[in-house]
Amino acid sequence: MQYDYDIIIVGANIVGATLACALADSGLKLLVIDAYKPDFEWANNTNDDTYDLRVSALTSASSNLFEKLGIWPKLIKQRPSPFRALHVWNEDANNKLNFDSADIGDACLGHIVENRRVQHALHQALAYRRSVELKLGVSLETLNINKYSATITTNDNKSITAKLVIGADGTRSKVRELANIHSTGWAYQQQAIVAIVNTEQPHQQCGWQRFLSTGPLAFLPLDDGRSSIVWSAKDDYANELMAMDNAAFDLEITNAFQDELGKVTLNSERAAFPLKAQHATDYVAPRIALIGDAAHSIHPLAGQGVNLGLLDAACLSEIIKTAIDNRRDIGREHTLKKYQRTRKAGNLAMLAATDGLNKLFSNNSELLNGLRNSGFSAINSLPHITPLFMRLAAGK
Repeated sequence: MQYDYDIIIVGANIVGATLACALADSGLKLLVIDAYKPDFEWANNTNDDTYDLRVSALTSASSNLFEKLGIWPKLIKQRPSPFRALHVWNEDANNKLNFDSADIGDACLGHIVENRRVQHALHQALAYRRSVELKLGVSLETLNINKYSATITTNDNKSITAKLVIGADGTRSKVRELANIHSTGWAYQQQAIVAIVNTEQPHQQCGWQRFLSTGPLAFLPLDDGRSSIVWSAKDDYANELMAMDNAAFDLEITNAFQDELGKVTLNSERAAFPLKAQHATDYVAPRIALIGDAAHSIHPLAGQGVNLGLLDAACLSEIIKTAIDNRRDIGREHTLKKYQRTRKAGNLAMLAATDGLNKLFSNNSELLNGLRNSGFSAINSLPHITPLFMRLAAGK
């Protein structure tokens, strides 16, 4: 049977574009489409010192993947910020958990990167891969599956066939919907407020997170001394925070952070987006696979969302390459099931962990407050536990 492409990837975001890069030298012909056409005009302005409001904390496993794909040298030029330590504490506790990269023999725990710069580097890399065609501003409209092929139609009235369609199209995945793959999930009644801030005291290349009864507040260190904040606040409080003028917001966040970094002042606009957890009942179906947020989305308090998606991409790419080497059909459900078996349990465990932590800390319960404080004390008293947590978080 003749196919237009071997694989169609729906979603040119960080996870989808990474998968395309990972498969670019596999001998397969790939099409990557995305309804959204990002504006990379900022890349032509060498004097642009504005930061993307959306950043990610890449683990060493993620940076190692980018190194393997030849992307990391490009990202090094895009002002990634290494962070060597993480300080975490509870609203009502004197105990603070301190995670230091030296405890696991690493130079840093990870790197804070701007999402737009990672995506730009990936798209630049794809532009030089002759086996990959990238079409932006093109959306998926219909999907039909038969025993031997998948056929999609797009908003530009094209009908395209492939052996496999991969959904990397986010939490509202059209691929997941059209493939009739169900998902379960719940809203947190929280919003993540993101912004860039200045702090009176230097961030010391450290991440900082304070758990509040209204939701966790995190400071992520940026390369030039500024910080990116992610304030996950309950809906009513989040609406109040977004309605405040800059001076009132500065005072609120300085107080919420207990002057840990001195006075905090906004250096950008604020944005907010609703938080929810979601998980697909299946990651694969005949001729279909889901990766990243199309398969699972978690609370951002652990900063693991994009890292899980990158692990998905790495895993699926290796399974597809193995299938090619063994002359197996890459779109057959039996072939794809290994990807689901490999990734699903770990992703579910991270979803459960972040959900449990959010519920444990985002409340005023006196009973749970005692449990929280006891937990912090217990971890601090067990010297071998902290390095274990760090290795797990780093994807080791």
